[in-house]
Amino acid sequence: MSHALEPEQSSLQAPGNIIVKPVEVQQHVPTKRKQRSSVQSWGRPQLLGPPPAVFGRIHEHVQTELYLEELLEHPPSKDQSCQTLVLMDRPDSPIYVPAKTGIDVETQILPGDLFDFDREVLPILEVLTGKTLEQSLLEVLEEEEMAELRAQQQRFLARKWEDQLKVGQLEEQERRLQEEVNRRTQEFRQACMDQTQAQERVAAAVLTRGYLQDLLPAVLSGLEDSGVVLDELRVDVEEGFMPWLQKEVQTHMGRPTGGPEILREMIRATLIERANVYKTLAEEEEEKAKEAESVSHEIDTEDQPVEGEGGKPTTPPSSPQRIAQRSVTFKMPSASSTSSLIPEETNELPLE
Repeated sequence: MSHALEPEQSSLQAPGNIIVKPVEVQQHVPTKRKQRSSVQSWGRPQLLGPPPAVFGRIHEHVQTELYLEELLEHPPSKDQSCQTLVLMDRPDSPIYVPAKTGIDVETQILPGDLFDFDREVLPILEVLTGKTLEQSLLEVLEEEEMAELRAQQQRFLARKWEDQLKVGQLEEQERRLQEEVNRRTQEFRQACMDQTQAQERVAAAVLTRGYLQDLLPAVLSGLEDSGVVLDELRVDVEEGFMPWLQKEVQTHMGRPTGGPEILREMIRATLIERANVYKTLAEEEEEKAKEAESVSHEIDTEDQPVEGEGGKPTTPPSSPQRIAQRSVTFKMPSASSTSSLIPEETNELPLE
């Protein structure tokens, strides 16, 4: 009698009363095969693959089997031809017409059987036409009204911009006026403050002067008597400057003064220079008179100039010749009068 056992319950009895389970035997078989293959591999040299990379470098796998191409001057080529068959255009597909399912019946409608066009359609047509025209007129009026509104809006915007500009100008003017008022107010306050301070300083100075007017001389005299305060300027003037000034005045008074001679020479040089100027003016006046005489003689031979002594035309009393004969009176200081600045002695020197 035979019966089947489950894998975990099946077992084999080996000699020596050792029970071996088939599952364990199957598990140990692959391990033994791996051991045998490893032992066999140690006996064979390993020649598959490149040697290991040098230290610091790595191997990169590059495939060159399908992408390696040899560049030639005349690469190999091959001609191939084919022939297409001439095909006729396919005709259009017929229109689909469904199969007839009903029975065709015909009838005849005479004019006036369904409705009267003049009586039923014309009023509707008139109403539609009138409504269309009315709507068109309303749209035209609306467009005109919108255009007028836009124009009025533009005018209002322009007026608004002008008003804003004027408001800005007025605000700027008001700001400048306010700044000017503030500046003037500040200046007035500063001037009042300065005036008050000046008055206070003047009053303080007057009070101090009035208070010290009687006190200061007594204090200074007391200090000078005690030897505390010395007037160095006064001492210097009295001891140094005044003796030197007296000595210099005495020395100067003892020397002969040459002031009148120098002044007389200066006046003489000035008179000579002016006499030369007047002489030059007189010569120019004579030349102008001669030119005028020659021009008048050529224009009108009847008018002859009045000749004076020597055949020369006379000159008016106010000519430079008369001016050259005038004399100028100067007051020259005398050698004896050294105390006064304007001496009484006068010398008349002619200009010629």
